[in-house]
Amino acid sequence: MIPILEAIQEAEFLDIDSMILAYYSYSFEKSSWPDMAQRASRARRLSKLLVELHEISDSWPKWQSRMFREGVMESARESNDTRVT
Repeated sequence: MIPILEAIQEAEFLDIDSMILAYYSYSFEKSSWPDMAQRASRARRLSKLLVELHEISDSWPKWQSRMFREGVMESARESNDTRVT
């Protein structure tokens, strides 16, 4: 895990969270390898990742688990609000 974190720092990201946000929000050249990988991840793997994080969060300290779950709920509320209006 340490080499991955070091690579993220070397790529000048503040942390792994910023790197992940950049990956999922970046517009790659259409039909390029990064574009296809990103689309596949968004369509097939991202939701599974979120489910796994939710399950794994049961083993985290209570306050971390609570903050994660509250963040997920807030995101869902905001997503629902933007769809309704």
